[in-house]
Amino acid sequence: MKTRKSDQSRSGTVANALLICVSALLLVVGVNYARSEIGAMVQEEASLSAHKWATHLVAKDPQMIEMLKQPFNGTSQQLTTKDRAAGNIQTYRVYDTEKRLRVLVGPEEESHSETITRISLPLMSGNTQVGTFVADVDSTSLYALFMQGAAKIGL
Repeated sequence: MKTRKSDQSRSGTVANALLICVSALLLVVGVNYARSEIGAMVQEEASLSAHKWATHLVAKDPQMIEMLKQPFNGTSQQLTTKDRAAGNIQTYRVYDTEKRLRVLVGPEEESHSETITRISLPLMSGNTQVGTFVADVDSTSLYALFMQGAAKIGL
């Protein structure tokens, strides 16, 4: 009899330990999945932000497309702080099709922060790509917003 109770107690302990391990594994998988999805949503929002800014930039200065069609004169245009990007766009660069920097707005040094998302978009004239718009988007507030939403739903 004592052996049977001892075996039941031991199997109950093993079952509890197994249940705890499975629960912990599910929690880790859930958190990693949530982080992955949040990262994808931040990337999508950053891309949308960069696209809106690039569209605004070209609408504000249509000569930029014409400049990119012209031969490179050997110098890049660095715009002043008043021309700086707005919102969460920290820095942007415009490259021609030969990958030469034609316009730089913001600091010259590249940011390598985990909260900076780099987005590259083609600049088109009709059906022809004439350059590339590269924006460094500060994603700090986006991450915070999405993490706060995940916390509210229990992830």
